[in-house]
Order: sequence, then structure tokens, then C-alpha cells
Amino acid sequence: GSTLFVVPNALILEPHRFARFLSDNRVSHLDTTPSYLSAIDPSELVTLKRVVFGGEYLSRELFEKYKRYIPGTINEYGPTETTICSTSFSSGTESTVPIGKPLGNTKAYVVDSKMGPLPVGVIGELYLSGVGVTRGY
Repeated sequence: GSTLFVVPNALILEPHRFARFLSDNRVSHLDTTPSYLSAIDPSELVTLKRVVFGGEYLSRELFEKYKRYIPGTINEYGPTETTICSTSFSSGTESTVPIGKPLGNTKAYVVDSKMGPLPVGVIGELYLSGVGVTRGY
């Protein structure tokens, strides 16, 4: 029962006109990059119920700024080899915004150079598995 808007490039290039477009069309959900939304004041986005950040690093400051106005603010992560996103984060007290926990039918592993699992907090390589991973990975 909702409408999907494909926004013209010319409109995207003008963030304040884009914000007005969202309000005028009562858009409730938006998925875009943090760098784009950093150019828009979230208080202008009165019709949004959910904002999904993705595609690049999201600062805690920008995340919290949007969360104050739009409680449904989420950070999602998904590398190229997965379908759209694999993990999601919506709340927590970490000083940075993490990539979150795996979505349903997805598992995430942090492994060492020999593919052995690493304990929480240890830096390693992220491996994802599940129905959203493209064949061949």
C-alpha cells in the first residue's frame, strides 16, 4: 500500500529541495548514505518514521542527531557480495556506531588468517554466511 519514489538526480543534488520533496510527498522511509544526510537537518524531515544509513562510515554524532528526531534510525552494513545488507544496528552505548548484529538467515564470523574464530574485541577478517551471500563467495 505504499509508494516507491525514484528521485531525479537534479533533485538529489539539492538537499534542501530533496527534504521538501520528502515532506510534500509524506515519505516515511529513507535509505541513503551518511554523507548525504549530513547535509540535511533532521528536524526538516517530519514525515520520516525510519532512516536507514548505509554504504559508508557513520559517526556517532550524526547517528544520534537523527535518532533524536527519527526514532527508527538504523545503521546497516552489507558488503558487495551480499544482498543489500547483512547486519543492522539501531541502539546501544558504544562510542562509535557498530555495523550491528546479523540479520535473520545470516551469520557473521570474525576470523584470523587461518580462518580460526577470534574472541570478541579482537581485530580480524569479517566473514558472512547465509541466504543473502552471492554464490561463489
